[in-house]
Amino acid sequence: GLADLTEGFLQSDLPNTRLEIYGPGDYVKELQSIAEKDPRVFYGGMLLNTEIVGKEQEATLLVNPRPTDEEYVKYSFPSKTMEYMASGTPVLTTVLPGMPKEYYPYVFLLEDETAEGIAQALTVLLAKSGEELFEKGRLARAFVLDQRNNLVQAQKIIQMLSQ
Repeated sequence: GLADLTEGFLQSDLPNTRLEIYGPGDYVKELQSIAEKDPRVFYGGMLLNTEIVGKEQEATLLVNPRPTDEEYVKYSFPSKTMEYMASGTPVLTTVLPGMPKEYYPYVFLLEDETAEGIAQALTVLLAKSGEELFEKGRLARAFVLDQRNNLVQAQKIIQMLSQ
């Protein structure tokens, strides 16, 4: 998904906007090459978790472009989405089959995973007011911390096992 995210960002007309990507992966060399040519793209390498959380909280929008056509996504829900939601920064994510629908109101959903679809979504979302984006992030954070915390989840498991 990072290649489509990067291409979508480059296709979008978003002056004064920067795409920051952190972490390892197969796409690093290509990403570094793109970043050398376009100063709006930044690859920050590996950071400590505390540094990443700080970057997440400073961002305007966090994007999880995980492709939905892979078999494994039917059975997984990425911890990255939960981490992003807990940051209080609004999240744009693909419609992951393993993500329960009760999460949908708290994230922006990326229906078209192509570079063009990502460009359009970024353009629309980044045109929203700062207050609207802040509120979406605030609600996502509250949802995760209040309704999806370890105590709530453990209680659900206990209830399931006692039936």
